[in-house]
Amino acid sequence: MFRIDVRNTIAPLAILQIRDEMKSKPDTGSITVLCEDVSFIEDMKNIMQDYEFTINFMKNHGDHLTVAMFYKQA
Repeated sequence: MFRIDVRNTIAPLAILQIRDEMKSKPDTGSITVLCEDVSFIEDMKNIMQDYEFTINFMKNHGDHLTVAMFYKQA
């Protein structure tokens, strides 16, 4: 499992950062993403179609969102 904070970043760059981190990990695993809103997660899932994501936890903290997901390479 790894955790990444992408608040206050440019979304496409943050998604590339996450992808690079995931490629250095096993084909399956879990990730916790701290982001500003759920649209970032939807964008990430749309761009990274070579991975399957299953959200298992989502909490809105007011100023940011915490999302924990399982992923596996499709």
